[in-house]
Amino acid sequence: MAYRKIRSLAAPVIAYLLAGQAIATAPLPSGSFAMLDSSKGCPVGTPNAATCYLTRPDQALKVIQNLQRAGVEYFMIPSALPEEAEVIADAIDAKSAKFLTYERWSFEAAVGADGTFDCATYTSERIEKFLIPLKVSHPTSFVGLQLKDEPSRPDHANLGALAACVRKVPALADLKVFVNLLPANANDAALNGSGPDNGVAGAIEPEAYGVSCATNSISDRTKLVAMTDRYTHYVTSALDAIKPDYVAFDLYPFNAKLRTCSVAREQLMTANMSVIAQQANARGIVPIAYLQNYQLSVPNGSPDSPEHASFRDLRWYAAFFYAFGGRGTANFLSHDQGQNFGMLDANNEPRDIAIEQESVFGFTHQVQDALRGYDYVDFVAPWLGVTSGSMVGWLPSENIMASEFASQSGGSDIVIFVTRPNGTVSSVPTGLNKWRTKIERLNFGSGLWETVGQSTNAITVDFGDLPAAVYRLTD
Repeated sequence: MAYRKIRSLAAPVIAYLLAGQAIATAPLPSGSFAMLDSSKGCPVGTPNAATCYLTRPDQALKVIQNLQRAGVEYFMIPSALPEEAEVIADAIDAKSAKFLTYERWSFEAAVGADGTFDCATYTSERIEKFLIPLKVSHPTSFVGLQLKDEPSRPDHANLGALAACVRKVPALADLKVFVNLLPANANDAALNGSGPDNGVAGAIEPEAYGVSCATNSISDRTKLVAMTDRYTHYVTSALDAIKPDYVAFDLYPFNAKLRTCSVAREQLMTANMSVIAQQANARGIVPIAYLQNYQLSVPNGSPDSPEHASFRDLRWYAAFFYAFGGRGTANFLSHDQGQNFGMLDANNEPRDIAIEQESVFGFTHQVQDALRGYDYVDFVAPWLGVTSGSMVGWLPSENIMASEFASQSGGSDIVIFVTRPNGTVSSVPTGLNKWRTKIERLNFGSGLWETVGQSTNAITVDFGDLPAAVYRLTD
């Protein structure tokens, strides 16, 4: 399955596969991103509305303050007129935050009749008229570009050409590139722009990737492998063609169908997260997971409709991602939009979703901060047949996974232990591959490292009521 296929890309094999390829430049520190809604939904429908954050400086500042309180560090501003972009950028500057622009529409306008991206058109219409002036006005806060969202494979080469077009401009050379990809259960029409789906993009059902929801079990492992292989080709196509600094993915697994079909949710999350994180880490790209921070304002009865994901659900989802080497999180729905509730309402006030996100980000920020200066090494997951790693030699529980990170300067390592189920897991004794002079556990309450062992090669992993436990191992 996915874990064995991807994990088999050991360092020598990865080095061979990446020979001759450009490795992404050092990215910004991993953090939390939020995609702001477009001006057409700003946020009550007209650009002159009293609460429009693209035309009203006071409202722009209110949006940034409220989303920062929920943990957002990087703001992906919508397609906007230059004067609208300046309003939101000024607010971001005032709060010492960072932003990325959205390049979908300008990108598509620069694709010619022959289907190829034209750098000259994009330079004259976008770079010279918008991006360079914006960078001059906001040299510190303007840090990157968000490319076309969920691009299918036919777009990958053109998006790579766009990234190369921007990177050769000296004034914009430090901008980072962020691309968000489709989830693992996207159908062929979504992934490839065509296929046996009558050209209609959508998601495949659990039965199509080998899971029987009637019995809540894997019914056909070959289908599961086929989905993972198909997704791996899609992801590697995007990474190798575009060479982004950040890669994210959309997967929203909290709904009635997957709530009652836990095997489908677990296998889908595993396939998606392992492919994204493993392939990104192998290329020096930061892997990001979008969190399900939205819900329907009025339930429609569909088993596929998003349900409210509590802060406990989202902390577990983020932890699951960290188990495979994930480094950051994102949110796409900043405001109420149509039938969906977002983080802020039409008056730019926080909804309960945003308030719960404070707890989510309080957890994820501490994990991500602990990992600064550490590189991903390996993962351990006995339930997937991966029983040991580079640092963890013995992990006896099927309910626990571990992700290993090594210090860039040497002398210490970090292991993040993660619960497989979305619930409480008892303390578990774990064996290490070598003796350590000191073992510390991150206290999420105080934010401090606490010594829990000295001159030992074992850890009794204690989760408390959280889905992850972070340990620092000193040689």
